[in-house]
Amino acid sequence: MSANDLQKYVQNRNFSELEKLVTSRKVLVDMPLDQGLTALMIATKRNDIEIMELLLSLKASVTAKDESGKTALMHACICGNLQAAKILHKNGAPFEDFDFGGSSPLHHAVDSGSCEIISWMIRVGADADIRDKNAAWTPLMRCASLSGNKSVAKTLIFNGANIDLKDNDGKTCLIIAVMNDHEQLVEFLLENNVNIKILNTSGRTAYEIAVSLKKTAIIKILDKYMKSRKNNIP
Repeated sequence: MSANDLQKYVQNRNFSELEKLVTSRKVLVDMPLDQGLTALMIATKRNDIEIMELLLSLKASVTAKDESGKTALMHACICGNLQAAKILHKNGAPFEDFDFGGSSPLHHAVDSGSCEIISWMIRVGADADIRDKNAAWTPLMRCASLSGNKSVAKTLIFNGANIDLKDNDGKTCLIIAVMNDHEQLVEFLLENNVNIKILNTSGRTAYEIAVSLKKTAIIKILDKYMKSRKNNIP
């Protein structure tokens, strides 16, 4: 009996042999398999709820980490597996945990674009503004940097994310969105009353950064916004 058997029984959904193998103590339920994944992580990635529940009944750890420092909950968030995430959290998987790159489960949910998981996590206690351990990015900043996914940003903001926080370099989500050419996200942030006057650590606003980087389309968006605000001032 070996790690290969453990992985095979999980992937083939062989409940009886899996339980027999673990209870015999010939292998540890949390022994690292390919890329340091545990059996629970493999079942989580496959969204195999029944195997997950069996492994959890056999005392599989929800805090074990793979070679990149990811937990089973992080894998659930990456794969967009809401039911798996709920089961892991019910069994003690923490939201305030970080992989070796400094990202939390909520950051991974943002990367995957899983609005359902994002909403659920914040609703049951995850910090909407949790900062990563790298640049102190909130999940909203992460969205502004990578995907620029408007639906993800909307989900975060409507669930209480602070739109005007700064990272370690003084960048707000607006500044980050400007730098990464996310035009629709810039428009959405403006519609939700983002503060356009906030300065980064170099003393520049989002507009000044857009000008310096020659972001023509975004400059037009910002110009239109500032003109409309000026016209609406009594």
